[in-house]
Amino acid sequence: ASVATRLRDLVAERRRNTGKSLGDIFTHFDREGRGSFGLSELLDALESLCVPVNVPEAKELLRWTARDGFDNVSFGEFATFVE
Repeated sequence: ASVATRLRDLVAERRRNTGKSLGDIFTHFDREGRGSFGLSELLDALESLCVPVNVPEAKELLRWTARDGFDNVSFGEFATFVE
């Protein structure tokens, strides 16, 4: 499965199994608390969730997710992407 599919599945599973909100899950990615996350935070978060991903895959995921053309994903973009 693609990284995008794995991420969507993981988020859905976490919400179902832990009762965490999408905002709680987003905070796991936005570790710096800026209201968005970039490549290094995405790589760290996916690694901590045991989702194997390489840098080119992560960059592609950012391009799909960051709809504003920047390489940072806001909460709204994250929510739209995973739901």
